[in-house]
Amino acid sequence: MGKGESVEYTNWATNQPDNENERCLEVLRDKDKGLLWNDRDCNGMLNFICEKEDQDTDSPENDSVSSWANVFDNSYVSPNVPLLHFGAKSYFVGRYFKATFLEAIGICKMMNMHLVTITSEEENTRLYKYIRDTNAGDGFWSSGSKLIDGKMWIWMSTSQIIEYTNWAPKQPDNNNEQCIHLILRKDNGLLWNDLGCNDRLHYICEKPRDFDSLDVNAKDVFGAGYGDSIIPCKGKFIIEK
Repeated sequence: MGKGESVEYTNWATNQPDNENERCLEVLRDKDKGLLWNDRDCNGMLNFICEKEDQDTDSPENDSVSSWANVFDNSYVSPNVPLLHFGAKSYFVGRYFKATFLEAIGICKMMNMHLVTITSEEENTRLYKYIRDTNAGDGFWSSGSKLIDGKMWIWMSTSQIIEYTNWAPKQPDNNNEQCIHLILRKDNGLLWNDLGCNDRLHYICEKPRDFDSLDVNAKDVFGAGYGDSIIPCKGKFIIEK
């Protein structure tokens, strides 16, 4: 995740990985064999190891932004990072791991993206239809918050005051709940709720859409028929704008 690179070298412990629902990698110290790898539930609480780049190194291999761009552009890798394309944005719905509000901001940043902002009814509806059609979950962090002063709702990703809203009935209702939680209601759309920022939810990241490429990965297309018209052409997909 830190680099946006496929894992090539491995040192799995015997019979690991062994559970498709364990989506994160932990390292275990073995006195005789050294550091062994194990797949693990991402919501587990563990110690951690940090790293930083050599500031004097200009090599592209040390550029995490460049690496994530390669992930999105590489058709062999990017089908595993499904994106929804709508308007001027591309979205990633994080459905396999729950995080606090601030952790979600960090995860999106690690992917060279930002926690989602929603600025129109059309955008809110599009996200609702995608989440509904892909069974992605029922609760997600947006970047909406009033953490700055406890009063004004702003999009933390852009520092813009929130103008368009889609609050659920009787929301917001608690001065101590300072972050915006998106709730899927299959009959009523994607509704907004104020929630404590330390609660753990799935999340939605966004980035500017790349209009230079006409190819769309197969998983990008799933659920994408409401905004753009997508036409198959010799095994590829062309977007009509």
